[in-house]
Amino acid sequence: MKTEDETIHDRVPSEDECRRLIAEHGMLPNIVEHSERVMRVAVAIVDDLRDANEVDRSLVAAAAILHDITKTRALRTKERHDESGGMLARSLGMERIGEIIEEHVYLKDFDPDGPLLAKEIVYYADKRVMHDTVVSLDERVEDLVVR
Repeated sequence: MKTEDETIHDRVPSEDECRRLIAEHGMLPNIVEHSERVMRVAVAIVDDLRDANEVDRSLVAAAAILHDITKTRALRTKERHDESGGMLARSLGMERIGEIIEEHVYLKDFDPDGPLLAKEIVYYADKRVMHDTVVSLDERVEDLVVR
């Protein structure tokens, strides 16, 4: 069982709090649209799992919509938005969300034989969404290579 301190430092924000954070951090409308689409794809994956309890749906939804929380700022500063977004989430007491955000660009320690993890779902959903459109993996990879 988690202690009260551990719970405070590993919380999952509500959808309202996620939207407040998006507004506070001035995410550009196109980045918000992309993030919302990533969230819808990620949640659809969770909802279609054979075992509905296999992955925490609220964790996946919050991490997916927040995965690009510092991307607008990064366009100006040239920082790595995966790293700064993860640090931001952790500073707000969202440890697992911070880890997921940090790994949405480069997935670490993927184990194809292990259990399905929330970070893998968000990573995959992000790769399937180009701008605000769901595309094939080939289309998305081609776009990333060009950019």
